Amino acid sequence: MASRFSFYDFLGYIIPGAFVTLLIMYTIGSIFGTLNQVFSYIGGLGETVIFLVISYLIGHLIQARGRQIELKEKDKWGGYFSIQFLRKDNDFYTSDFKNILKKQAKAQFGLPVDIRGDQNQEDKRHQEIFNLCYAFVIQKGISRQTDIFSAVYGMFRALLVIREIAIFLFSILTLYNVINLVVIYNRYGWGWYQSESINLLVSSVLLAISLVSNKYLSARFQHFAQRFVGSIFQNFVAYN
Repeated sequence: MASRFSFYDFLGYIIPGAFVTLLIMYTIGSIFGTLNQVFSYIGGLGETVIFLVISYLIGHLIQARGRQIELKEKDKWGGYFSIQFLRKDNDFYTSDFKNILKKQAKAQFGLPVDIRGDQNQEDKRHQEIFNLCYAFVIQKGISRQTDIFSAVYGMFRALLVIREIAIFLFSILTLYNVINLVVIYNRYGWGWYQSESINLLVSSVLLAISLVSNKYLSARFQHFAQRFVGSIFQNFVAYN
């Protein structure tokens, strides 16, 4: 079982799941004033194992939501890069490289890359060629680079989901800190609310970071989507 654990499992599931779990624990601990006690629950070996298992399961839920976000993101890209890169009007690859790729794909799979028909039919064939190239790269054991890009691609997809969760949690925490600060000020005056002011500042900064991070995360997600697809086509051509 351990031999089947991949780099994608680590970056795509465990790390995002752990991050979200810690965010939830931080929010609960901050609201109820039991931050140290909450984090002490993962201090022992048994608790750590349980934490990792929970993180792994949550990671799958994050990726499920991430794929919904990906559908919206790919529309901004103009479609999946596995389809775009093979189009005649796409300039990501030179025409010489695409010609080599198309010749090798036809020789290897017996399928012409370019077919006559409407755009949907052409896109469907391009996706078929990509899927076959991906399977070929995996079967030939030349997918190390692809595996790395796939894992990082999955991690940034998860980060887009984590951003949504962080906005929700830090909004709750910021609102709580504002209310708590007002109550303490009205009850005790100016001299009692220093720690509450710090809590409000921290939650506000974290909320602001979460709100403005979308452009960067989306750009990184797009970049590694390109690198993932590109690694498959490049490895296929290089091997042949």
